[in-house]
Amino acid sequence: MRWKSCGALGLCVLAVVGAGCGSSSDDSGGGGASASASTGGKKLSGPPIKVMVSAPINAPAYAYPQIYDTVQAGIDGINRRGGIKGSKIVLSKCDNGNDPNKAAQCAQQAVKEGDIALVGPYALIGGAGFYPVIEAAKIPMVGNGPTVPQDWTSKYAFPVAYSPQAYVAGPPVAMAREGCKKITTTGFEDKAYDPYFAFAKAGIAYAKAQFAGEARFAANATDFTPVVQKAIGQGADCIMTLGPDQATAPLLRAIKTSGKDLKLGGLTHISDPLPELGKQLDGSPLAAPHPDPTLDPAPDAPALMKRYADDMKADSFTDPKELVLQGFSQWLGTQLFEQAANTIPAGKVTKETLFDALNKTVFDPVGVAGKSDFTQPSPVKATPRMSNYTMFLKVVKDGKAVLLSGENPVDLTRLFEGLQK
Repeated sequence: MRWKSCGALGLCVLAVVGAGCGSSSDDSGGGGASASASTGGKKLSGPPIKVMVSAPINAPAYAYPQIYDTVQAGIDGINRRGGIKGSKIVLSKCDNGNDPNKAAQCAQQAVKEGDIALVGPYALIGGAGFYPVIEAAKIPMVGNGPTVPQDWTSKYAFPVAYSPQAYVAGPPVAMAREGCKKITTTGFEDKAYDPYFAFAKAGIAYAKAQFAGEARFAANATDFTPVVQKAIGQGADCIMTLGPDQATAPLLRAIKTSGKDLKLGGLTHISDPLPELGKQLDGSPLAAPHPDPTLDPAPDAPALMKRYADDMKADSFTDPKELVLQGFSQWLGTQLFEQAANTIPAGKVTKETLFDALNKTVFDPVGVAGKSDFTQPSPVKATPRMSNYTMFLKVVKDGKAVLLSGENPVDLTRLFEGLQK
């Protein structure tokens, strides 16, 4: 099977550069915090460092307002710890709406305002819109959510949280471990999602389960009875949802009313709705690039999970709805930024020096994500900017996602190395 980074995957999104931006704001403190609170009372006298976060806040699907908050909390945390060698980080925000045109407008705004990086940006299929602008301006994308081929290949992309390939191929491994024998995949009928269906099918084969078929739905679908009935007709014992989060509840209802014993599994679209659905999701297997974010980490929890909890609580982002995995993924981008920027002499952090520093960085968030090594290309040739193929396998018990026993997390690098042959 030959795997190419763009054409064969069919996820090349054409970006049209427009003008203006949906929304933006300069914030020195998060959650209503004052500037002095955001720096812990320390006076940051160095030249300010301007960065942007761009996320889909108002979008028909895959809207993540939590990304604004978690990235803000991460930036405020850096400032509380003394900034970057005495320089305060100033964060601006722009809503890209999961739209390539709006993403391009956000990138244009970053250039105009003198931002030296986009930190923790995420735009799903809209992400292609960033690149014509940021590549021309030579602005690094730090901790970007790697959802489009440019995220995987551009020398200005520095993704750390996960690879989309493993993100989609991981759940079948958890589902097979929990007894799934024949799996139907379901998600949007949009052709842009074809690569993700392909990754899921590869994961099913890797897990030694049987692929039953696909059951796609329109973006505005509210009744998922046809999806479930198609899965039943395909002889499936499990359904894997590729999202969005909003599809999880109606899928559960359709499964329940079908009278069939079908298990629902999938991506973070299973765990993110847990605050609302709780025990209704018991028995659902899933895989995610991180342990679930929490504001109450155990004493032996990884150091970065404790820092995340401290940052979120310091900015009063304590609503359970804030604790989504995609937000935590983008928060990790702020930690990569801090690590790289702190290797640069005081007062010398520019887009050029940051780019150089990032290319000398090995980011290893032990216990919360796989390692990302930007000093060398990824072993997967189609995705030279990504080396993190690690996924955590989980199942919902008593309304909470818990780690499965056995090998966990799993590294799926070999799966995708094999697909490129």
